Amino acid sequence: MTAASNGAVVSSPAIPAEHVLLDVDDVSCVLGGVRALSEVTMHVGIIGPNGAGKTTLFNVVTGFVPATTGEVRWDGAPLRGGKAHKVARGGLVRTFQNVGGFTGLTVAENLELATRGRDADAIDRVEALLHLADVRDKAVEDCSLATRKLVGIAMALVRTPKLLLLDEPLAGLDDTDRDRVTSLIEQVHDSGVTVCMVEHDIGRTLRLADRMVVLDAGRLVAVGTPAELARDDVLTRNYLSS
Repeated sequence: MTAASNGAVVSSPAIPAEHVLLDVDDVSCVLGGVRALSEVTMHVGIIGPNGAGKTTLFNVVTGFVPATTGEVRWDGAPLRGGKAHKVARGGLVRTFQNVGGFTGLTVAENLELATRGRDADAIDRVEALLHLADVRDKAVEDCSLATRKLVGIAMALVRTPKLLLLDEPLAGLDDTDRDRVTSLIEQVHDSGVTVCMVEHDIGRTLRLADRMVVLDAGRLVAVGTPAELARDDVLTRNYLSS
């Protein structure tokens, strides 16, 4: 698994090292007069504290927010100006910080909505992978927070993504549920899906991570494996300490 921490995990079990799936080149983004990203270039993942620009980078990459300058390339093709739904159809799919699923619908109905009712096999596969089969007929608003987080991940997975971006999937969970969701994210990776995760649970993210990119105030701070970055006392004190 290739990854990052306190912000992001990137796992790429089936992609050769010489093939860059997601390429961010000199991207800046100004939102409401504030520079949220400043000349960010990366080929893997991102970490950083609140306000570092992690979610903004997700938004730019997936077409929800336009980059002010620079270029994002997905599987070799430029994404600048790409619409979010077209980006998702191309295999770059994300979750959001809010809990997953639409209220008033069951878990199964939410997954059917995500596939537009066209892929029952994908729904069955993802329900089994994320252990959702037992709650498939339950309304999402009656599910636990952890289960709703998994519903959000499942709604992305049924799209059969090449790269899955997870935005703080452990936020708000207790330790037991964090362990449960972390384990299932590992199973998603083991199933062959490349995963990039923004997350503030540093300890669990470090255990997932093979490679890290530190982002702060919209700028890159450092790049390396967890072991490499841990040897830097300043990085450890400012970013890697729980």
